Amino acid sequence: MPTQEGTKAWVAHPRAARVSGVIHFLGGAFAGAAPQLVYNGFIEQLADAGYTTIATPYAVTFRHDQCAKAVRQTFVDSVAELRRSGRSYLVPQKAPCFGVGHSNGALLHLLIGSLEPAATQANVIISYNNLTSVRGEESLRYIPALRAAGGNIVDMLRQFMFFHPATGLRPWARAEHSREPVLTAACSRLVRLAPHIEAELAAADVHGVAAVAVPPEPTFALIMRLEGGLWMASVGGHQGVHPDRDEAQLLQFARERLWHPGPGHLLAGSSMLAPPAVFNGLSSTWRHYEEIDLPEGLLVLGDSICSFSPVYGGWG
Repeated sequence: MPTQEGTKAWVAHPRAARVSGVIHFLGGAFAGAAPQLVYNGFIEQLADAGYTTIATPYAVTFRHDQCAKAVRQTFVDSVAELRRSGRSYLVPQKAPCFGVGHSNGALLHLLIGSLEPAATQANVIISYNNLTSVRGEESLRYIPALRAAGGNIVDMLRQFMFFHPATGLRPWARAEHSREPVLTAACSRLVRLAPHIEAELAAADVHGVAAVAVPPEPTFALIMRLEGGLWMASVGGHQGVHPDRDEAQLLQFARERLWHPGPGHLLAGSSMLAPPAVFNGLSSTWRHYEEIDLPEGLLVLGDSICSFSPVYGGWG
């Protein structure tokens, strides 16, 4: 398991093999706050492959530019601390540096790359948005603005998704897919909790509450602290059991339908500050990339090929 090694990050390193490179790893939103727990297995695999992996934790914020600068500085400081404390063999001066980011962590690496083009020699960006490869072609309209802004982000986008050596920028053929829906939906709102509830959570140093659905119970809730006294409240369920967009109905669902009374208690007297966002359409999906020709050098991995509904892993 990664350890802090006297830094403000989490570090995993090769146990026997020579260090082939240094990786700056950034996890997804919320999960990125504790990469040593959520991504432990993945980070250990990178270390076993010969790479010292430095995972910098961060709190979710809507100021992505500030967050990108902060995690970059944490990484730089961690490398400096390792060298200052006599462990420069873990982060050799001449070792190549790579960025690896998942979800929101991928977005942060793209921002770091645009702010500091020489920060890494290459980036691996995993699930950097929620679009399929075909819908992702919509991002092409941003290319002129990105090019005007400078940095190496344009080259990243070209190489990652849209560039084919024979035809240039283009989308590729759509892969047929097999899909099994699971009828899962959640309604999320930006809220401000009642003052006495906020005080109770602050006194207990609580930053999030989750009521996870345990079969056969289909309902779930997630309430997470954001910033400026705001919270994100998500309430939903599987098998078609979920609240409507209406504020009163959402609160009633949390109070009367959820299997656990905790979220309903926390949301009592809260103020809804933004229109609801509804998330649905989860399914188990198999995309048949084996039936189409992909751009040379593109390797499709993991959820891009086959993804199971997170229902089976306890999501919600």
